[in-house]
Amino acid sequence: MLNRLALSIWIVSFFENTCLLPVLGFNIPNAFLSTKIVNQNELKSRMFEAAQDTETMIGSEEQPLSDSTQKRMLGSQELLMLPRQYGPHLAKNDKPFPQMSHVSAVTLSSTPKIETLSQAIDEAMAAHPLLRCHIEGDGEPTKRIDLFQMVREGEPNPCTFVCPPFEESNLSSKNVLSIIDVDSDSREELKSSWTTNFAQNLDNGDWCDVSTGPLWKVQLHRLSSGGLDAPCALVFTFNHAISDQSSANMLIDHIVSNMASLEESGMVKKKANIQKVPISMEDSVLGMNNRFSDVQTDGFSLKTASYVAGKASEGLRN
Repeated sequence: MLNRLALSIWIVSFFENTCLLPVLGFNIPNAFLSTKIVNQNELKSRMFEAAQDTETMIGSEEQPLSDSTQKRMLGSQELLMLPRQYGPHLAKNDKPFPQMSHVSAVTLSSTPKIETLSQAIDEAMAAHPLLRCHIEGDGEPTKRIDLFQMVREGEPNPCTFVCPPFEESNLSSKNVLSIIDVDSDSREELKSSWTTNFAQNLDNGDWCDVSTGPLWKVQLHRLSSGGLDAPCALVFTFNHAISDQSSANMLIDHIVSNMASLEESGMVKKKANIQKVPISMEDSVLGMNNRFSDVQTDGFSLKTASYVAGKASEGLRN
């Protein structure tokens, strides 16, 4: 179904097998990756066909925007992806340890209008709160009690996702989208531009300020002399705390489907359901509001053990 999109997806993802949920909160199955690029004359019809399928899966009922700010403490897996808030390290005036980036890219056989792409991104941001979040709290413990100051006691100001309603948020596609014009009409030059950018974003540990957000960005690479019929590439970069590969796949499908609908009818015909902030890994495996230190043997079920073993075996196979 979703793999009929006119996409060619290049992916690098660390720890994807340990992310136990689609982090952005899509309540739909994992996406399939498409490695086929259709010619530009087929793009609109193929994209719109895929858009209809995707919109049906994402949700057919529109819901009002939440009128309150959503908050959730980061789980241990998500904390690993932040610029590390390690007090003894910072006390020496050293920089925080770099954040973990997650990068995906998609190439399209024609180039969308900026207005269309911006609208498509805004609709996705309205649906998924982590796309418009920032992080509050320093995560420092009350005290550190071992030789290397790594054992922590207390957490009075935990790192917390803060996601205001889209209508009240100061974040939108204007904060997420940037344009990179490739001064050429060559596909090879286009590929060189976005693959170089892909590698740079993967290695760059300080491209976003998590205290203000957004925790993701989109870069459109287009041929400056090619017009709308020329190919382009979209490079998506996330702080890994808000994205795993399933989520990235679905978000790309979501945004491209929105563009297809906008080009076809001037509007997103079926907007995605408004989501709540998804639960953390610990909550999904150990139960709500539990942490590993809180759970004794009777807190684990056979299903939990089987699930964790299955994810571990996936990592070994890959």
